[in-house]
Amino acid sequence: MKKAIIFDVDGVITQSGISKEGIILNILKNHNLYNLNGVPEIFRRWLNRLVLLDKIYEIQAFDKQLVLDDINTQLAALESQVPLIPQTFEFIQNNYRDYMFFTNTSLPKQSLKEIFTRLDMWQYFMELLAYDDGSKRENIEYVMQVYKVQPQDILFIDDNKAHIDAVESTGIHTLLFEQDWVCLEKKINTIFN
Repeated sequence: MKKAIIFDVDGVITQSGISKEGIILNILKNHNLYNLNGVPEIFRRWLNRLVLLDKIYEIQAFDKQLVLDDINTQLAALESQVPLIPQTFEFIQNNYRDYMFFTNTSLPKQSLKEIFTRLDMWQYFMELLAYDDGSKRENIEYVMQVYKVQPQDILFIDDNKAHIDAVESTGIHTLLFEQDWVCLEKKINTIFN
């Protein structure tokens, strides 16, 4: 059975170059949500956009779909123009036959599909999972159940420590992604060997 590597997308496979968090922050401010008691703390937890809005809704009711549509619209242009991170793309191209590759991203599914079509990345991945499919943890549990992969045979790579922490109790391997002088293949070989 092949081992599975589950990639976050923005910051691991692609690089946006512009802070999505800054865009979301401005949208929350425009909808008079950021200054609600407790919202700055929730925002700093780096939740995906659906969970973020659900948590804010628990504090005060608002039109979640309107705010989500605003976020998705403003981020769509940014997400459609992102370049690949060469180190990650090289690893994916060289190793897709040896591993089962999945995404696990906070991007909307439609944006994810558009990015992978534009970058011609579909052929390397078993399945593309996005926030529409579930939380980071739920998507990892899905891979375990549907593809019958044991936790010790799964690696989740994300550039956000909060997302790594959110899946820790699943028992899988995790890697906090950084673009540095150590090649990704060497890091992964160290984890699985």
